[in-house]
Amino acid sequence: MVYENHEYFIIIHGHFTHVGLNESLDNESLKLKLIEKYFNNYSEFLDLIDFIAGRYVIIIGDNQEVQIFNDAVGTRSVYYSTISKVVSSHVNLLNDVVPHEVDTNIKNYNHLKYSFNFSPFKYIKSLVPNFYLNFHLSTAYRFFPRAKNKYTSLDIDEKIEMVSKLWKSQLDYYTNNFENLAFSLTGGNDSRVSLAMLKPFKDKVKFFTYATKNFDQDFSNFRSKILNLDQYIVKQIISDIPLNHTFFYLDENPKQLTPKEKQVINRNTIKPHGQNIIPYYNYLFPKDYVIHIRANILEIGSASYRNIETPNNISSIDSKLRGYIGKLFHNIPTETYNTYLQNGLTSLGYSNTHFDYHTLDLYYWEDRMGRWYSEVLNETDVAFDTLSPFSLRAIIDISLSLSYQERKSNILFNELINKNYSVLNFYGKNNLNNLYEQISEKDFSIGENLSSKEIFSSFKLFNSEKNKINTINTNTNTLFVPKESCVNGSYAKKSFIYNNVKGILKINLLSRYNNKKGINYLNYEIYKNNKLLLREDMCKWDNEINLTIFNMSKDDILTISVNVNKNIKSASMEQATKLTILNYIEIKDERSYEKDILSSSPFSITKFE
Repeated sequence: MVYENHEYFIIIHGHFTHVGLNESLDNESLKLKLIEKYFNNYSEFLDLIDFIAGRYVIIIGDNQEVQIFNDAVGTRSVYYSTISKVVSSHVNLLNDVVPHEVDTNIKNYNHLKYSFNFSPFKYIKSLVPNFYLNFHLSTAYRFFPRAKNKYTSLDIDEKIEMVSKLWKSQLDYYTNNFENLAFSLTGGNDSRVSLAMLKPFKDKVKFFTYATKNFDQDFSNFRSKILNLDQYIVKQIISDIPLNHTFFYLDENPKQLTPKEKQVINRNTIKPHGQNIIPYYNYLFPKDYVIHIRANILEIGSASYRNIETPNNISSIDSKLRGYIGKLFHNIPTETYNTYLQNGLTSLGYSNTHFDYHTLDLYYWEDRMGRWYSEVLNETDVAFDTLSPFSLRAIIDISLSLSYQERKSNILFNELINKNYSVLNFYGKNNLNNLYEQISEKDFSIGENLSSKEIFSSFKLFNSEKNKINTINTNTNTLFVPKESCVNGSYAKKSFIYNNVKGILKINLLSRYNNKKGINYLNYEIYKNNKLLLREDMCKWDNEINLTIFNMSKDDILTISVNVNKNIKSASMEQATKLTILNYIEIKDERSYEKDILSSSPFSITKFE
């Protein structure tokens, strides 16, 4: 959309709609009001763009000054030169027009390419969410937050109702103005929230889930875990709720990008994310213009990067980068790392106070989501455009107004489901068990011995080549290797998915085998996400073993295996391989611990080179 006269102009590039709490403006009225407020009441102009949804960039000004704004999470990326008067949607396009020197340090370290406002080129910067670009000065300035959060004092129900209204107003506009709308349905919470908000409009949307045709409920491999979990849960949902839904299987009629398509995509984005999925998108959505409704950025409202004790200052970002995220920078020389860290923190003003907003919340919104997500969308643009309904500053602002405890409890998103499509809270979210089954499990988790309760009903048996040879059903919570399979290298395995956001896991185990002559014949092992935490020879200790596993996070995979290390001919060895899980309890705990695991057995080995 373009509007100009001899005094001023406005360009809104992309798709957009204004959604207000009291009034929503059509696009023609919006452009005129934006111009009027920009030149006569700049504060109200900024308030107005807080309620513009979509994926867009606004360029507005006159002969004296031009300012550029992108949408709330920067889903429409904007790059600008600090030495030339040029701005672009893609960094490589800008550099093609006006060549810039490559930043060799950033080029060598992928994550730096989309951190803070950096790019792979010296003197090319990215426009970060909550900043605008003064085009003539080639400088970006923060415009949000502008005051204390105005929603903080409102009742939680008011906040939920406002988010619901603003979200559904967007969907009302897009379903009435665009023909080809798609939605990726998964087994996760964010997808569930978005589906709940789509309830009145679901007949106008084509739903899809990618999976593997060969469904196997084996969760030891991360990729298999996600695909199989999504498929399992989505099948439950669509069996109860009529949706125009399609599974497309990554292992059926494999599809690949052509070299030319790869070349185009690599020019569109800084770093590849999921190129192998794009040919499936193109196959499923052959229309010229499709909008994919996505829910990737809801984590902004969940206080994902902090706990209640995280300081509200620049040190919180520094600690996060040098800790969890710092692993992405582990091979960067310290001097280079420190230089870019300080430049990034300074350029985005994180050393300043921002009213009652937490520094780490802003960082997560602007850097982790704002930079990463825009490059994901630049990659998928060859298949479809994208709408992210949560990318509305007013919605994000409301989500940040909730207390820390409310955000951690996920009450906003759970209540959006409850008030709009309550049945969707019944199905497991990244969890095989539905609400009834999860409540039943919690009833067990009060500290009593669970040997009479079902903790698991089956486990998998593997041969020495690590090929699965059988699934064995059990009603005794016991792993074992059948006598006919007791050969060197065979093993039985059971995996569990951790459900709490963060915490510890208490497991009680019992092996009845105790025989000095059996040393090195059998052992059991504990793995967390394929990392070995504990190994113990099963012949040495026939008492109950109490295990505590620390630093667990949501969706971590805990695997217990019983391993046969020698060929065993004795028929009694099946009994010796039995390992019973007496108790399995998840406990919420936000703290971090130096140790990963503790065992009450004197024969447990927990240190590995």
